Amino acid sequence: MGVSLDGTRYFLIAPSTYEMGKITITSNEPSPLSKWVDSALQQLKACWKIVRDQ
Repeated sequence: MGVSLDGTRYFLIAPSTYEMGKITITSNEPSPLSKWVDSALQQLKACWKIVRDQ
C-alpha cells in the first residue's frame, strides 16, 4: 500500500493464468493507466445517470 499525494490511485485488475490467477496494475497520475481510465469513464458518461434517494 502506498501513499498518493493527490488522492487518486488507479487500479487495473484482470484475470491471468500466471501465479494467483490475476494481475494487478496500480498507478498514480499522470500515467498511461490514468489516461486510459479517465478516457474510458468520459466515454461511458452518457451511459450513466444520477439517481438520488428520496
